[in-house]
Amino acid sequence: LGGGSFFLGILDGLPDAIGRLVAYAERDPAVASTVGDLEAEHASLAELTARFAGTIDKVLLELEISRAELDRIAREFLTAYRGHMAMEEKVFFPAAEAALSGTDWAGLADSMADPDDPLFGVRVARRFQGLRDDIQAMADEG
Repeated sequence: LGGGSFFLGILDGLPDAIGRLVAYAERDPAVASTVGDLEAEHASLAELTARFAGTIDKVLLELEISRAELDRIAREFLTAYRGHMAMEEKVFFPAAEAALSGTDWAGLADSMADPDDPLFGVRVARRFQGLRDDIQAMADEG
């Protein structure tokens, strides 16, 4: 199936993609004041993701790690991501949607078109091909 780094690798590009949206939206002072320091929060989440992936790799390699430590790191990871995503959905995205023009959205779409996206790009990374196929099959069924 792959290790923690395999599965959590999907999250690697998210801070960069959202960072582009933040740069557009923060031109509006009202948006900037509602969301705080998203760049610092994204850096913190990237660090947390790397630590969690390393922990999952240890478990899969059957290296010694206490159940309490695994539980602590997993809860920290999930709590941080859930809280962050909830803030983005409730505060940032609505503010960004109101602040950006049609031209802004078009420029953002162009800047985020990544043919090398490991999961959904034109050239899917070999390690994600099975996952992409599964997602596509579920979408086709739905």
